[in-house]
Amino acid sequence: MARKRPRKRKTSQIIFLILSILVVVSMAIGALITMLPPPSPPTPTPFPTVTPEAFLAPLLASVL
Repeated sequence: MARKRPRKRKTSQIIFLILSILVVVSMAIGALITMLPPPSPPTPTPFPTVTPEAFLAPLLASVL
């Protein structure tokens, strides 16, 4: 019985195989990203309220 020699792939076939795998992986990642729910809108922060005591206390402390 004749023994088959293992076939060696050409460099162009290896490059084609790697590029094909990259395309499939990138398409799968893109599909997963589009299936994710959209991010929730950020909650607005309230405008800081300044009381007269908080505003005047540093001024009075520097004078006294």
